[in-house]
Amino acid sequence: MVCHDLDGSELFRLERYEPMAGAVVALAANGPVATYVPENATDLLVRDGTSAPVAVLHLQRGTDDHYDLVETARKRRLAAVWRDNFPLRDAFDDRWTLLPVSGSLPIDTLGLVALPVVCAARFPSTPRPADSRQGVVPGSLDVLR
Repeated sequence: MVCHDLDGSELFRLERYEPMAGAVVALAANGPVATYVPENATDLLVRDGTSAPVAVLHLQRGTDDHYDLVETARKRRLAAVWRDNFPLRDAFDDRWTLLPVSGSLPIDTLGLVALPVVCAARFPSTPRPADSRQGVVPGSLDVLR
């Protein structure tokens, strides 16, 4: 999967990271910017471009769609990540949002930008019809599942 900038140039692409089952790597023109490794069914270990673990994406207790990105070393909360419903033609699909809450981040900006896309592929829900008489829009991130 490729993510493009507004001018059409490639920002980054996501590919399976073959050495680890279920892992995904974000690659930019100058090399890897982050690797996302499943820790369990709900958490992702986030590694920087050199493959050093810098953060963990934890599911917030008591919710199915709100996460905290927490720095590995200092246990500082770096960002909030959440899923909500988004109307898409005649269905509702997931919309993932990331809000940084810390000024300095131990991960490349593109690695942070790629995180909601990785979440959409890793933690999918089925598109839901807006009107039960209408069809359902198929998922667009099957390549990473």
